[in-house]
Amino acid sequence: MKLARPSAGTVALLVTWIVLTWVALTSRPLLPLDETRYLSVAWDMWTHGNELVPHLNGQIYSQKPPLLFWLIQVGWSVFGVSEFWGRMVAPLFGLGALFAARSLGARLWPDEPERAALLPWLLLGSLLWTVFATVTMFDMGNVLFAVVGAIGIVLAWQGRALFGWALVAFSIGLGVLNKGPVILVYVLPMALAVPWWGRPALGAPLWRWYMGLAAGVAGGAAIALSWALPAASAGGPAYANAILWGQTAGRVAESFAHREPFWFYVPLVPVLLLPWAVWPAAWRGIAAALRSQTVPVRFALSWLVPGFIVLSAFSGKQPHYLLPLFPAFAILVATGMPLGQMARWSRVVPGAVTVAIGLALAFISMWVRYGTGATTLRLPEYAQNIGPMLGLAIVVIGVVAAVVPLKASVGTVAVLSVHTVLVVLALHVFGVRPLNYALNIAPIAFQVREFQREGRPMAVLDEYQGQFNFLGRITTPLPVYSWEQAYGFLHSNVRTLLLTFVAERPPRWMGAQYVYPYRGGYVAIFNDNAWDVYRTETQREQRRVSAGPTANRSALAPGANAVPVAPPH
Repeated sequence: MKLARPSAGTVALLVTWIVLTWVALTSRPLLPLDETRYLSVAWDMWTHGNELVPHLNGQIYSQKPPLLFWLIQVGWSVFGVSEFWGRMVAPLFGLGALFAARSLGARLWPDEPERAALLPWLLLGSLLWTVFATVTMFDMGNVLFAVVGAIGIVLAWQGRALFGWALVAFSIGLGVLNKGPVILVYVLPMALAVPWWGRPALGAPLWRWYMGLAAGVAGGAAIALSWALPAASAGGPAYANAILWGQTAGRVAESFAHREPFWFYVPLVPVLLLPWAVWPAAWRGIAAALRSQTVPVRFALSWLVPGFIVLSAFSGKQPHYLLPLFPAFAILVATGMPLGQMARWSRVVPGAVTVAIGLALAFISMWVRYGTGATTLRLPEYAQNIGPMLGLAIVVIGVVAAVVPLKASVGTVAVLSVHTVLVVLALHVFGVRPLNYALNIAPIAFQVREFQREGRPMAVLDEYQGQFNFLGRITTPLPVYSWEQAYGFLHSNVRTLLLTFVAERPPRWMGAQYVYPYRGGYVAIFNDNAWDVYRTETQREQRRVSAGPTANRSALAPGANAVPVAPPH
């Protein structure tokens, strides 16, 4: 059997994704706290066999379900434990979502494959998508499962009920295992709204449609509960409450993180949708689509509008929570966009906006590096490492995107999409890479591992998110102590060490065992003698600050008044 050769569009999409992924992962270290935490949960699962109940630093981790961690385990069992595979799962989810979106488009526009080919480029070219396409988080998985659920709903609407509802069950079940019941926010509205967007062509009576939907939801629940019930039993009452309640109603009523007002997403949307937000052709396409009120348009609106409202109602908000709604936006743009030739200069506006952003970044970087920008903008000292090359590279990208002589609609969208990818790659190469020394915590993790191998007991002061465990391949959990507990711990054994995050570098005379720059502050490791000195001087400095500017200065060296701070979030 002869395999069909991939189309030029498919090859171009794959090459663009490969270049984005490779450059991003080689330019950027694992970022604390999210990426390092999730790899450390997977590492704990690997080393201690906690496949049913995830753990972090020896404690039960209830914030996320286990699918991402399971997939990392699968890769490690095949390729061996590596940072590379741990960071590839989320980008592979994103790649799958691109091709799933094109497959969805082929079902919405069976006679217009060129229109379906627009969808993956519209997604890959969105700024938020490109930024998060290579980040080890859960949202790209949710995008894939939302699109698979949409395909299932369309198939059921087109008469393939059994296969369609099976796909819906699959998408809901794996979506819950990926990031909890939030997957229902993306999938259920478009299925419930079928009387509005698809009733005229619906072959079955409505009661049969909703019976199929109920079966799909039940099937998805069965998939999720096949893990959740045994895990709740094994993890105990607190864990059971967290995964069966905290991941659902708890997030709606009172999120434990990222609480924002209802309108939080509204001002962000234009930025997250660059360059399409400033591309006149995209808005003309949306206007034409809304006027047409075709099935794809209503289908996309039943996905986008309820999802956006519900996510805004949730107390916890982050920009990347919107990613599973982006395919609906892409459908609106693609529906109304004319196929065939476009005006040669249709990309001038997004290109000009990119040039303006590049010039602004070049000016700001020079102001920060050579002027008073760092002080005025309250930036950390390491921000001076970003030179004007970042802004100049973005200027060149904007100019090229505006003048490339392509007129076909798919080619034009692809050029703008690649332009966004190049902007994000410039941010990695000229922006993130110069900051690696302040963002890369691998040297700290290696040092912690070496101290442990020497048999020196270690603990962390105040708070710890497991960020060193995977990078240092640490298998013994690091206890976390308060200031009072840390004093007793350090004096229980002459070889004990305490790791803490400090705002400024401790002076040499304090005798810290290890100091390393980290996100504008430092990580310091103290033994008992150095900790006694540090603790005394810190308390003295705090009393001096409380007494006001006329008090005598402490014995701390100038600029070295190290006040402990919690790990940055």
